Amino acid sequence: MKRTSKSKVLVAVAVAALVAGCGGGKNSTAGSTQAATAPAAPARTQAFDDVQDLDPGRTYTTLAFKPALSFTVPKGEWASEEGDMRQNFAVALQNVPQGVFQAILAVHRVTAVYPPDRGGTTPGDQVPLRGRFVDWLRRHPRLRILADRRTKLLGLVGALLDITGRSQPPKIPRECKETGPNCAPLFYAGLDPVVYASTSRGRFIVLRLPDGGELVVEQYVEPARRFTRGLALLRPLLSTLRLSG
Repeated sequence: MKRTSKSKVLVAVAVAALVAGCGGGKNSTAGSTQAATAPAAPARTQAFDDVQDLDPGRTYTTLAFKPALSFTVPKGEWASEEGDMRQNFAVALQNVPQGVFQAILAVHRVTAVYPPDRGGTTPGDQVPLRGRFVDWLRRHPRLRILADRRTKLLGLVGALLDITGRSQPPKIPRECKETGPNCAPLFYAGLDPVVYASTSRGRFIVLRLPDGGELVVEQYVEPARRFTRGLALLRPLLSTLRLSG
């Protein structure tokens, strides 16, 4: 999966006031006025938008993404690449140290995927996911599975798969060209496609939900040779992830 120069994050929307995102324009002025006049609410959650710095020590909780999840921002510079979305959110570490170019924690509800045989360039090239996403990953001919074992997270059981790119389909999005060779697009995640090349590596923790669905927790690291270090950088954030309500 290629994340461009942006960084991805999760999270919440304030209870009473709708706070504008980090972009400018008319909405920013209106949001500021409303926030200034609205009564103070308990600082448990905070609205966030695409490409927004997150405050260390603050807990964020999703409203759009279900099941609702919360996390507390560790020390360091963390930012969102997407706001709280119905099927995705992501958080990235900024100014990543010690040779890791990107370290991103993302959470997904996957319902559509790019066909492994032909790939795709736009969200419209996706097809409905048939069956379980974890099995789709295992069968994907353009991915190399580096680890596959049972695991437990958030009180849910599931599978842990480490993957990297093996080969490239005929159609690839622009992000593949920026990522590296042997790049396979997997699915579209709100604002960007999730793609994996042989130069990137990821850990997918696919958890079974009580309703029979799946919750996908992804840890993305680039370059692949710094995978272990990247996981260590993401661990403090992952350890605070909780089901909320």
